[in-house]
Amino acid sequence: MGNDLYNVIRIIKRKFDTFQRDPIGSTKNKARDQVHWLLSHWGKHKLHQRGALEALVDFLAIRPPSAIPPNFSDLWFLYKTVRWRNPNIILEFGSGCSTVILTQALYDNQRHSSTSHSYLYSVDADPYWAEVTARTLPTHLRKFCEISYSPLLEVEYQGIPGFRHANVPNVVPNLVYLDGPPLTPEREVAVDILYIEDKLPPDFYLIIDGRKNNTMFLKRNLKRRYSFKERKIFFNYIFQLGE
Repeated sequence: MGNDLYNVIRIIKRKFDTFQRDPIGSTKNKARDQVHWLLSHWGKHKLHQRGALEALVDFLAIRPPSAIPPNFSDLWFLYKTVRWRNPNIILEFGSGCSTVILTQALYDNQRHSSTSHSYLYSVDADPYWAEVTARTLPTHLRKFCEISYSPLLEVEYQGIPGFRHANVPNVVPNLVYLDGPPLTPEREVAVDILYIEDKLPPDFYLIIDGRKNNTMFLKRNLKRRYSFKERKIFFNYIFQLGE
């Protein structure tokens, strides 16, 4: 297994170097796609290795065909982050495959620690997908997760048009995963996190999937001190409270 991991990392590094270096668009796109393919397969392998893939397979088997497919490299990162950080409360914006993996990680933490009592609150701006995710969530995960629909409000923050959910669970999250709501060219930011920032705990951790404009907006407007990391090849961003 060690040699397999070394070889995968070596191939990914070589292809990513090509992706960074090559100015020819078609070659760059091909290298990028190959890197993402490798990362996706590696993420799927790691989830299977940890026993977390079965719940996702069961979930996907009864999802509508129009559902967004899983990004296994992102899901592996979410799973290992929750297993490592062991948050008590996770707040997720945008339900789906990530809901299963985040909750499975909480479930696995609970199985390995008698003192771990963790819960996921998932908020979705689409009533259909909130209902579908709640209905198709594997049975063993349901007591660790609450999925709710919350309509969107059109708001302005510091003169910037954006969205805010009308109803967000009144909880103090150790970890937030920001993957919703869907944004528009007119409203490219979701501002919910700014309204709960003052009560975030010292170990707070924020993961944003894509949403570069939203990320830069939060970077400008969050008031407390955070370390910031851009995971370029994965197109996601990390804020960690550093006070």
